[in-house]
Amino acid sequence: MQMADDNPGLFTFLAGMIVLVMTAVGLSILVDKRLHSSSRSGDLKQEILDFGEEIGTLEARREGAARRLESEAPARRNALANQRELERLRAGAADRRGELAALRTTLQSETAALEREFAAYREKFRSRSRARAAGEAVGVLETRDGRKFNGVTIRKVTDVGMDISHEHGFARIHAPDLGPAWQERFQWTDEERRARLEEERRNRERVAGPAAPAPREIPAKLARANPPAAEASVPEAEIIASRQSYLGWKSKVAQLSSDKSEADFQAASGSRTSVPGSLETWRARADRLSAQLVRARSEYAAARARLGIVAPDDPLLRPQPLGN
Repeated sequence: MQMADDNPGLFTFLAGMIVLVMTAVGLSILVDKRLHSSSRSGDLKQEILDFGEEIGTLEARREGAARRLESEAPARRNALANQRELERLRAGAADRRGELAALRTTLQSETAALEREFAAYREKFRSRSRARAAGEAVGVLETRDGRKFNGVTIRKVTDVGMDISHEHGFARIHAPDLGPAWQERFQWTDEERRARLEEERRNRERVAGPAAPAPREIPAKLARANPPAAEASVPEAEIIASRQSYLGWKSKVAQLSSDKSEADFQAASGSRTSVPGSLETWRARADRLSAQLVRARSEYAAARARLGIVAPDDPLLRPQPLGN
């Protein structure tokens, strides 16, 4: 207390300095705040400017999108209309598909009925045309392979072909050997022809029994030098053997003739070069069968002559078509 009383000026000075310092600190804080506020205000202004530019860009894009949306509105409306039309057409197509399925069923039934009617008509036509042909005089008949028959009369028409009489005897002409006009007239089919030939082959085998070995040809001079004795003196076993030989060679000739006609037809048509299941061509088979047929006919003639010697009145020697 005494020091304060002794130095009142110093105390006042110190107090003034404190006040001054506090005032300076306050002013400094105030200035700093103002400076900081000013800096913050500038940043905010810059951010506002930046946001303004971005907002302008976005606004421009929005306006462009709005214009595109407006320009595409007709296309969208057309697409929507097309979609509705397609949906309508799809529904109509489903209905139409059901109608067509029902129509197909009806047409299939009608087609089957027409096919049955046509088959019946065709069979009736074939039967009538074949029956009417019996006894028809043809005159000259030429086959597809160049054979010619004169004085031809049709004896009968079968599934195999035509049995004819001509100036030199009888013959069977297979269907493939006849021209298109005959094919159209008598309506032959290959399946029926094959079936009929197979049936005839089985019938011949039943009649002929086991095939007898081919006999040697009897020389003409020997036949003339040794005229046959009465039929009663010929052993029955020899007559039976002669009949079997005759029937065997007759069957062989008919079969070879049929096979050769088939080979000639296939070779001429050219649809297939080789025989199915064989390396032999149809032309080679036809040539081979032709050579076998020549020999078989020779053996057949010998068997017929032998039967004529041992049994001149045998029913087998009566004139008849070779193929029957």
